[in-house]
Amino acid sequence: MGSAYFEAGGAQSPLKVAWGQVNADVSIVVHGLFRNNAGGTHYEAAVASTAGAMAFEIPFDATTFAPSNVPMYTGLAIANLDTANSANISCSAREGSGNLIDNGVTIPSIKPLGHWANYIFPALTGRRGTLDCVSTTKVGVTALRFLGTAAFSSLPVILEVKFQAPAGYVFTTVPPSCGLNAG
Repeated sequence: MGSAYFEAGGAQSPLKVAWGQVNADVSIVVHGLFRNNAGGTHYEAAVASTAGAMAFEIPFDATTFAPSNVPMYTGLAIANLDTANSANISCSAREGSGNLIDNGVTIPSIKPLGHWANYIFPALTGRRGTLDCVSTTKVGVTALRFLGTAAFSSLPVILEVKFQAPAGYVFTTVPPSCGLNAG
């Protein structure tokens, strides 16, 4: 019934890019905190741990925040949880109306136990919507919303979601533990 706290760096530290994997009993709860100190104002976002998934959906917003006239960004950080196979991830970006945004997000192949992160997606500029993504391996995903380059917060990541196939068929990824056959 205890807790532990580990800090990899402080808000004053230079930006670091990394990811971590915790192997623990399912009764252990892990949260990651991201911090930034921008001109004396501290920002923090919390992200819960996940066992990963082969499909995920996140909201995105790449419009301008009117009160301060600063751009908003949606950042993605993806870790390939597979120890032997590269993750090939394809994402469909859709506006709120459901219209597809061509070349919205392109993610390079991620090596086994590798990671990738970005927040610059030119095709999404000025738009809001969702990213529906599928992967060839199980991945862990974190999504952050930025207001300009200083303020940020976490975004929900919806795992194992239904997607609309191009021919009008609906399919879903099904966890192997449920005993259903995909078809």
